[in-house]
Amino acid sequence: MLRIKNRWHRQAKSRSLTEIAQTLGFNCWRIAANAVVELEQEFTTETYSDRLQIVAEYLAFLLQVTDRLIYDQLSADERQQFIPALAHDMVNRFLDNQRDVAGEAAVQPEPFIDLLNQRAADYAEADFTGEDGGFPFLNVFAHHVADAMHAQQWVCEYMIDIGAPKTVQQLRHNLAGLLHFQTPNAE
Repeated sequence: MLRIKNRWHRQAKSRSLTEIAQTLGFNCWRIAANAVVELEQEFTTETYSDRLQIVAEYLAFLLQVTDRLIYDQLSADERQQFIPALAHDMVNRFLDNQRDVAGEAAVQPEPFIDLLNQRAADYAEADFTGEDGGFPFLNVFAHHVADAMHAQQWVCEYMIDIGAPKTVQQLRHNLAGLLHFQTPNAE
């Protein structure tokens, strides 16, 4: 089981939304990296670059799920502060890890930022329903992961049935602890 920080120390000062977003960004990175390790127990990835591309898909998915889970919990102004701060943290973490994998010359923020923006448009086409997001939403994610893995057979089914719901549950747990509210269960 993946252990991640989702609670502040009792005596700690109150945190800004930006600080909470940065902590969540770190936790999202850990969720994504752990998910790739678990995915590799079932399927094969070829290179570190492939693994990093799968992590990128997870981060884009986690960003979109976060936005949907906090929609009714934070005001529009708070969301406009929180989601960009989370995305900014994800970009920085992704670039740091890209640097480790491919070297300084390969670090280009634009492709990852473009991916986040494109995935926002892709996920906007699917309703987020139910406890884990619902089939249409998870199907978008599953196909992007399968593409990143070069369309391996059974990846989509695994992602829809096991991988994505587990990821959403981990994110829900994190948000509840960091933002001190229960993420809503869709009906």
